Amino acid sequence: MTVNLVVPVLLLHLAAGCGAKAQSVSPAVIDPTVRTEIQRGSARVIVRLRLPAEFRPEGELPGPAAVAAQRAAIAAGQQAVLARLAGTGFTVLRMYSTTPFLALELRPDALAALEQMGDVVLRVINDELAAPSGGAAAPAGPSGGAAEPARRFR
Repeated sequence: MTVNLVVPVLLLHLAAGCGAKAQSVSPAVIDPTVRTEIQRGSARVIVRLRLPAEFRPEGELPGPAAVAAQRAAIAAGQQAVLARLAGTGFTVLRMYSTTPFLALELRPDALAALEQMGDVVLRVINDELAAPSGGAAAPAGPSGGAAEPARRFR
């Protein structure tokens, strides 16, 4: 029952504070690689959301109510970004329920819009393939060849 009350209160808090925060918060930080990629027409990006409280891994939260509140804040932040991107060129590639990120493919107008969302977006980084870390050889994929490298996720 407590969780059901937390979500509406949190959403009201976010809605009430968006206008005030937008004036006092700096624009979202855009990775220079994203600006380079967008010049080619589109860019695949990871958007780091700004949450009302500092994000903490769920294992460090004090209990189920705190986990539910953080997940609700993540969902509300994602919905706020998507609502404000309406009418621009973007595609949602992935929404994460336990971490404050969104994976998107953007056109230039959507990147410009994200840059002005400093109240709900901390940073926008390029979503690129990264080689496996640790110097170990990549495991074999299903066909016997090297497996596709993991996507970088910050």
